[in-house]
Amino acid sequence: MIRPLTILIAAALLFGPLLAAELGTRALIDSGRLPEAPSSNEETDVSLANLRRLGKPDVLIMGTSAARAGIKPGTLEELIGAETGEGVHVQGVAQAGMSLESQRLLVQQLAANDLLPEVVITALTPVSLGGDHGGDEDWFRDSELGQLWGGCAGDLDGAERFDCQLSQVSALWRWRGRPDRIVKAVDEGIPRSVVQGERILHEDGWLDTPGATPKHLRAATATALERVEKRIDVPDDIVDDFAALIEELRSHGSTVVVAEIPYSAVLEASLVARNPRWREQRDKGFARLEAAAGIDFVDVDGFGDWIKPSSFRDPRHLSGKGAGPFTRQLWEMLEFREPLLKALASAD
Repeated sequence: MIRPLTILIAAALLFGPLLAAELGTRALIDSGRLPEAPSSNEETDVSLANLRRLGKPDVLIMGTSAARAGIKPGTLEELIGAETGEGVHVQGVAQAGMSLESQRLLVQQLAANDLLPEVVITALTPVSLGGDHGGDEDWFRDSELGQLWGGCAGDLDGAERFDCQLSQVSALWRWRGRPDRIVKAVDEGIPRSVVQGERILHEDGWLDTPGATPKHLRAATATALERVEKRIDVPDDIVDDFAALIEELRSHGSTVVVAEIPYSAVLEASLVARNPRWREQRDKGFARLEAAAGIDFVDVDGFGDWIKPSSFRDPRHLSGKGAGPFTRQLWEMLEFREPLLKALASAD
């Protein structure tokens, strides 16, 4: 006959280490040394951790890789400060290939944690009109962090649903298979920047990358033509998701400024040569989004005379050399500057 004390000792030996590991993981999360859950992307983990650590900004930059690389928080802080005489905090959380659905999920979480400011800037490029996150695959929504925030919504099979539901209650389970991240969290915590060669994700969420040479830009243009659809057809779900994102932001009291970021002139000329109606389709696509969301976009019809090949990382993204001048170009446009300043003034 097995005695009750023996059962208790066996249970303690079996579950004690698991309980200690669970409590230890939660302590790392609570202290800000480890994210709530992995997002499958270190740059995302770091930018979200920086926002949480620095607190609610005055202006938040959202969107995808075009916004992350092209709108420079530091430059915008300087421009606003020169205009108002006051210091402001501008932070970026734009992520490469983040779907509109996932951006809405992010907004909901930021609002729940009082991190959503009075002003939110986002940017769209022509590829946004078709959805630039890889079709049915949505890396953020399907990550451990996305599932944690989304509450296991979506079409999950039995095993996936069980896995997700367990992640809702166990921080240790969310970080299973990543002992290196746990050890790094203990030793170093979450870094404030990500450096990969000359590619630097700064603490303010801006991605600084080297500029392209003319030769590289020509070669990259040929590659981009193979990846960009010949014609622009805006799916209904993109229209609905964009309208839902803007409504979500407005429901939390945020003023939203949406800018269109063009491709390089060489790429756009190549797209028009391949499809003479490309610009017409692009403009109609943006107009559909504007109408559905009830918002006017900041129409950036090309870059200023500051533009050079080195202003681009590739034909669809600005480089570290191009981001500052482009941010100043946006600032010079009344439809960008005035709603931003008005919202900041009303927040005082």
